Amino acid sequence: ATSWEELRAKVQSATEGTIIEIAQNLTYNISDAAGNESIIKVTKDITIKSTASHTYTLDAGGRGADSEQSNDKSTGVFEVDDDKTLTLENLILTKTEKYAVYVAENSSLTMKNVTINNCKTQYNVAGIYFNKGKDLKLENCEINLCKGKGSASSGGIYIQEPKGTVSIKDTTIENCEAKDNGGGMYLNNVAN
Repeated sequence: ATSWEELRAKVQSATEGTIIEIAQNLTYNISDAAGNESIIKVTKDITIKSTASHTYTLDAGGRGADSEQSNDKSTGVFEVDDDKTLTLENLILTKTEKYAVYVAENSSLTMKNVTINNCKTQYNVAGIYFNKGKDLKLENCEINLCKGKGSASSGGIYIQEPKGTVSIKDTTIENCEAKDNGGGMYLNNVAN
């Protein structure tokens, strides 16, 4: 994929098990998006990764974590549908205004060598919103400068009632802030 809208089209037309490679840095541009928000809906089990040994950036076009202004269409990068698995490898997700990745009930997210940074939200969480998802696996990831600016918002990761396992290995969460619900990570109804 070489543009945001091409990536969206490839994700929407993907079949189960598809691997989509990002070939350059991509920035969401409202004028190119035909009125669509930045969020790309994942409805199949797919992998999205940078080509070869590169690490490319997916920039949702927001104003950044420290800006009081917002770009309302730069809501997020990925939204994983019910019962699906998204695998991300060697990517940087940045400048979202709602969340970088939303994982719906019974869905899973695996991230390897992924950075989420410079995101903010007035909603649930700026980084990863794992909402009653099945399995969450983070390995060699970094989540930084993610700010929950709303009264009940979280910064880096919000994990709500996971249905399976949560595995976080060799991952750094730093410089994340929230008014109420956990700057780095907020756990809600998580069993021991």
